[in-house]
Parts: sequence; structure tokens; C-alpha cells
Amino acid sequence: MSTSFQSFVEASEFSRGSHLSAAKHRFCSFSKPMARFVLHFDAIVNVLNRAAAAGGASWAESWMANIDEAALFTLGMATDLASSCIQLTRFFDRDDMDISRINEEVYCFDQELEVRVANHGSQRVKLVFMSNMVFKFP
Repeated sequence: MSTSFQSFVEASEFSRGSHLSAAKHRFCSFSKPMARFVLHFDAIVNVLNRAAAAGGASWAESWMANIDEAALFTLGMATDLASSCIQLTRFFDRDDMDISRINEEVYCFDQELEVRVANHGSQRVKLVFMSNMVFKFP
């Protein structure tokens, strides 16, 4: 299936990132496959159609029957949020990080969340995301 996915990606408008693999030792690794999934959703659907047509892939048929616009939109928002988290993580991970810029960076991160989440959901979504994903509070 990975060969089929690669060929569909190469034929698409966005031909970069032709795999969905992740490396556990890299902190940005799991956000990239999610972003590629959203970017190459047409290739994903083509692969699932091919798997369903070949038979024995009832999971593919079930997944395609149950995916809807809201779920895909939510996945896209989560991908954007992951990108924002990676940017903040990279700031804190740099050897030459200037601690006097922490307030500015966290404020910018908060504003990005405000634009990406609060305008499409509730303030509670933003707070839950920040507590679970960023600050790791219970």
C-alpha cells in the first residue's frame, strides 16, 4: 500500500512527503504524518478505494463510510495546532534560547491558538488543548 500511496502522491498537486512514517525519537515526528495525511487526503482516499476494491479490507470501507467533513476539519485544526506546538517547542529547545523572550513567545503561541481554535470553537477547547498538550497538567 505504501507504493500505491507514493504513486498517488507523486501524481497529485503536492508531490512532497510521500510517506506517513514517524520516528519516535524526534519531537516533531508525529505531527508531520498527520499534516501529510491532511495534505494528501486525495491519495489516502485513492489507496483506501484500491484496498476496498481488492477485497478483504472491510476496515477501509468502514472508515470511508464514517469519515465526514467535521472529522476532517477537526483533523486539519489539530494539525495546525501541532504545528504551533512544534514552533514553541523548537524555541525552547534551542541552545541559544533567550529567556527574556519567553513571555513574547508564549504570548504569540497563545494568540495563534486564539485564532486557530477560539474562532472555530470554544475557549474551553483552547484551555483543554493547552493543559493536555502543552503544559501537561492533569
